[in-house]
Amino acid sequence: MNTAWLQGAKTEQEREKLKKMVSGNIFALDKLSEICYTKVTELESVSRSDYDSAGWAFEQAHRNGEVAALKFIIKLIEERT
Repeated sequence: MNTAWLQGAKTEQEREKLKKMVSGNIFALDKLSEICYTKVTELESVSRSDYDSAGWAFEQAHRNGEVAALKFIIKLIEERT
């Protein structure tokens, strides 16, 4: 299990409670992973019109940040066991 899931837990009881909560929400986490993956796919598709704007570099940087955040969430979900 990725240690990020257990952050903030001060005792072994709290850690165990968090582990059970995460492993008990498999359907919801799988659905969230699917949603994030779909959004990453959308964001990574680039069209020629994306470069027509004067601020395209800023838009691309923002998009890259979104993709990185979504991939982090997907990785957390994959490392939940």
